[in-house]
Amino acid sequence: MIIGFVIGLLTLIRIFVKKNHQPLEPLKVENEARKKLIRFIHMSLYTLLLLMVASGVSLSLISGLGEIVFFGSEAALPEDFGVFLPKTAHAIFAKVLFAFIGVHIVGVLLYKFKTDSSISKRMWFGK
Repeated sequence: MIIGFVIGLLTLIRIFVKKNHQPLEPLKVENEARKKLIRFIHMSLYTLLLLMVASGVSLSLISGLGEIVFFGSEAALPEDFGVFLPKTAHAIFAKVLFAFIGVHIVGVLLYKFKTDSSISKRMWFGK
């Protein structure tokens, strides 16, 4: 649960920084369809991460897990989290997120080899 909160917080910080700082130099992509796909993948990654956090928080609240983990409640853990709707949503979001991460990694590698440019340097601080 704590990892989910940290990922959610880092995602929100990333979105804030991205909105409030100068945009990076555009990628060397000529094809309009590819540009739209790149934008779609990035927006989807952020959306899926935030949906994962939202479904995780919902699951925690509905199941009482948050009370047990963070506030020392002595209530018993549910035997099966699968009965809670947010658990199903969380599992679906996770599978879709991993697929998008895979597509993203393939895209980064293809871009690197097609343009001979180090795209990963753009992702580091101060770039």
